[in-house]
Amino acid sequence: MNNQQKTILYIKSKIDAFNAKERHFKQLNLLFDNLIFCQNEDDLLLHLPNTTTLITWLFKPHWYEIATNLKDIYTPAAGDDWIAKNDRIKIHHGHFQGKIMAESLLAMMLWHSRNLALLQQAQSKKQFARDLLSNTNRLGNAHHFILGYGAIGRACAKLLKAMGATITGIKRSCRNNQLDNNADFIIHPNQLDKHLHKADSLICILPSGDETKHIITKKHFTMMKSSAYLYNIGRGNCYQESNLIWALQNKQIAGAGLDVFEQEPLSQSNKLWDMSNVFIMPHTSAVNKYYLDDYIQELAINAK
Repeated sequence: MNNQQKTILYIKSKIDAFNAKERHFKQLNLLFDNLIFCQNEDDLLLHLPNTTTLITWLFKPHWYEIATNLKDIYTPAAGDDWIAKNDRIKIHHGHFQGKIMAESLLAMMLWHSRNLALLQQAQSKKQFARDLLSNTNRLGNAHHFILGYGAIGRACAKLLKAMGATITGIKRSCRNNQLDNNADFIIHPNQLDKHLHKADSLICILPSGDETKHIITKKHFTMMKSSAYLYNIGRGNCYQESNLIWALQNKQIAGAGLDVFEQEPLSQSNKLWDMSNVFIMPHTSAVNKYYLDDYIQELAINAK
């Protein structure tokens, strides 16, 4: 970048792992000329009129009125929930989260498949209960459906496929499954009704939006095996939570692992909290202390 261009770094978050540290500023200073580290919103708005490039978690719609020289917004977020869209500005999202989110998914799946809650209870009672796992399953023997088979979905598939699992990827833009080394089958969402009865788990990794809202219906839960599990590490709008609770209460499915919800934070009165067959993560499937370090590695390539 030439000396007339200015780059702003505004990476502030209540989540410590998402909050820029001094080491991140040093790393980014090697990538961008005239880098300014804004500590608060007022500081950002002061510099925004002369900024060409912005690295941020957040951009409000009315900020575009003063951002007359802005050309690019880079954000560590995978989703577009916090960056207002604008036809004039290129918005570059992070695409590096798949590996850590796959690990979080695996943790939830192992919690169910290996009966880790029962083992923890036995440990608390000092019981050497070797028979607790006699009726458990192995993830590698199962057929996993991944609804939202993008970059994150493929990272999850790769991890599960390494165990020997069968993978069906579900996406709107279908392609020859021979082009994907981890999915055994690729189907369109409108084929889900036909194949869902085969799934041992349905893994949702969908973005928010009108196209994905309540795409999983009450009818879909009745189509699933009673031994199947639902996992959601995408967004909480893809089904009505009341339908999921109904399915769990009526044993239409065996359990769930949930990282996202219709309303966040999850209300203390929500029935999901008290269900022994539900593993809850507080929208943290991508959170780890190296989140921004991984993002900067990706940004170093994209910014060129």
